[in-house]
Parts: sequence; structure tokens; C-alpha cells
Amino acid sequence: MQFPLAIQSSRDPDNIAANPERLVNAYSLPVPRGHEIKSVLGETLLTSVSSVFLRAMDSFNGTLYAATGGKAYMFSASNVATQIGTITDDQNTDISSNFDATCWTAGGQYFVYDGSFTEPTAGNFSSFGSVTFLAGRTILTEKDGSQFCWSDISTPDTLPALNFASAESRDDNLIRGKAFNGNLWLFGAESTEVWYPTGAGGADAFAAVSGGVIETGLKAFNLVTRFPGGLFLIGNDGIAYITAGAAFQPVSTVPVATAISQGEPTNCFYYEDEGSKFCVIRFRDRPAWVYDITTGKWAERATGDLDAWRSVVSTLHNGSWLVGTDSGNISTLGRTNSDGDKVLTRTIVSDNLYNDGERFRIAEFELFGRIGWNTVTDTETRAPKLMLRTSRDGGLSWGQERVLSLGYLGDFSARVLARSLGQYRRFTSEIRMNDPVDVTLTASARVRPQ
Repeated sequence: MQFPLAIQSSRDPDNIAANPERLVNAYSLPVPRGHEIKSVLGETLLTSVSSVFLRAMDSFNGTLYAATGGKAYMFSASNVATQIGTITDDQNTDISSNFDATCWTAGGQYFVYDGSFTEPTAGNFSSFGSVTFLAGRTILTEKDGSQFCWSDISTPDTLPALNFASAESRDDNLIRGKAFNGNLWLFGAESTEVWYPTGAGGADAFAAVSGGVIETGLKAFNLVTRFPGGLFLIGNDGIAYITAGAAFQPVSTVPVATAISQGEPTNCFYYEDEGSKFCVIRFRDRPAWVYDITTGKWAERATGDLDAWRSVVSTLHNGSWLVGTDSGNISTLGRTNSDGDKVLTRTIVSDNLYNDGERFRIAEFELFGRIGWNTVTDTETRAPKLMLRTSRDGGLSWGQERVLSLGYLGDFSARVLARSLGQYRRFTSEIRMNDPVDVTLTASARVRPQ
């Protein structure tokens, strides 16, 4: 019989045994006769800075910029970091661009870099919370307030005193502004408003979209990110959303909502892998939850085994996706099947197999996939391997680990087969791969019960 392995992470910490299904450092894709399970992209160190706590990173006109440790950096074509300014070390740091200039907000301050790093004279308010770019203008939100202001076109270093408006749908402060798809999204603590550029100048440059008020706010400053086609965010109600027109569409599952409620989400960011589009909820205290917009499925991303993913920000730079960590390292995402100096452990936990409460034995358990395509050289040249464990209680405890060979290079007929796995009323499997090789598995196993 065919036994499904995992299609997405469905393990709810509140009730693990109900559905222990889990994909960590792996994700599923539909194929003509089911699904396959692929490894996530690994990390290769590109460059680093001496400062810790990477607060923001973005790429504009082929140049990479980052804010870390209270310093603003620009990177050369050879990825050498040069400090261009000093800013407040603030976890709520924002970077935007305005043609040839880059714009920064941190700790209530606003800076512009256009060859020199300056702090423009404030307009209607003087404490800035976020910065974005739309219709040729730099737009800034008020820190701990409800107002936002904007520059004239192509002049981010001037903020006319009359160029401002207020978000007024609810009596809550703005957390962040994000420009997307020709509109300005103003995220408050309890509500969100959508504005649009009118084409007029001065104080009339922006107006509220009719009906563009959403009675959900943003949970925290860094919990929103852009993707091609929309915005992904965590609402103040603890639900993950994507934007749909001028509305929010919930995409959370129960396990994701539980993780947000019980964990410490720190950042949302986005990256792509061979056509798959991933929105990330990064946690301080557990693996990240990753939503594949292409398939609508969730998986998890960890550093090492099941630790929090060390990456906190991402950007597309000169055709490659980069991620940055709080240690100041910036890495390229690629199909390396390792995380630089860390092992990339891929874990696949199945759902439960029942037989109406009757005991049954598993005589054979066989996996299929990209077998015989790799070799590993460590202390010796050998075939790559995976580890198999089974559970009788829905993944609450596990039996002895078995090591299965994935076949030597060229041995395409090798079988990944375990025999005599014992007796069960409820059978759950766990597959783990540590070797730095690219192995795609069919998302179902052949099981022969007795």
C-alpha cells in the first residue's frame, strides 16, 4: 500500500499526536502523480560586517545596503562593506530608495545618502517611524503618531511642512508604511488604511482609497514583507495574511496560529526557489514557518536541526537571493544542501497510519526518489544516507534509529528499504537527512503490513 509521508507541516504543539506531519528544511511540490519533497535552499557566506544585530538590508540599482549595529553600510561590486553613516541601533529600522538616493529611518531619525550621509530638516513632525517610496516621493510615517508626510518628487532631502496627512479610520498609532502596486498601505496597531497618489502636488498628493479601511492592524514593525503580487503580514490578531485587492486574506493554519501565539515572531521576509515563492515568519525560539504562495502549503525552516533559523532579513541582489543574520553575515541562497558551517538537517515526519485500532506489523517500508545521483566524501567516499525512526504514539516518542543507504553514484536501481519494523496500532515515520547532497523524495512510501 502507498503511505503518504508529508505534504506540509501540520504539527500543532497543543496536540502533537493528532497530526505529527512535519516538513523541516524541506517542502512539497505537486507532480503529475502526487507530490515530491525537495530540500530547501542552503546558505553560502557572501560577505560580513563586524557589527552585530542586522536590522535591515536591501538592494537598489545593483548596490547592496545594510543597517547593523548602529551603522549604515554600502557594499562594493566585490561585496566589501563600507560604512557610510551612523544611525541609532534600532530593531525597527527601515531602508528605501529615491532614484539615486537611499533613505533610512531608525530610532525616530531620518537620513538620506546621496554621496554624503545627512539628516534632513523635519517638516510637519520630527520623529519618524518608517520610510517607503511611491510615485517619485519619499513617504515617512510618524513614530508613535498617526500622521505621515512626503517629499516632493525626486527630492527626499526636503520635507515641505504642508505635505502631510493623517490616518483617521481608528484612533491608533501608525506602525509602518509600505508602498505596493501603486498604493500606500498604512499599518496601524489596530487598523490598516490604503491610500493612492492623486497625481496632484503638495498637500493633495495622496488621498484615501474609498473603502480602503481594514479593521486589522500589524502585530509588529518587522512582521510585514512584500512579494510579487501582494504583501504578507501578521495581523494584530495573530493571524498570517496576504493582501487581496484592498483586503486581507487569512492563510494561517491552526499550527501556524499556535506558533505565533506561543512563540516569539521577530521578522517576515520573502525569497524564491525555482518558481516557488516563500513568505517566512521567523521566530526567535523555534524554526521559522514558511508559506509557499504557489502551492498554499506550509513548511518549516531551521538552522542545524530544529533551532531557530538564523536568517532575519532577505533581498534580491543582482539576480541572487541573499539572507542576513544578526551576527553580521550575509549569505547567498542556493542548492548547496548545507548552511555554510552548519549541517542542514532535513526532517520529514508522516501522519499516522491506523488500522481501526487493530494491531498490525510493518514488514517493509520503502522510499523512492532521486536515488543513485550523489556520493559523499568525509572520512571516506560513500553513498549518502538517511535515518529512519518510527513511533507508536503519534510522534511523542521514537524507536531506535535505522540508517538506510541512498545508493552509490550511478546505482539508480538501489532500494531504500527497511524490513521488520515491528508491531503497531498507530504507525508514524520520521526521515532525517544530514548529508550535503540534493535528494528529492517521492512524498509517499510503499508499506507492506502484516
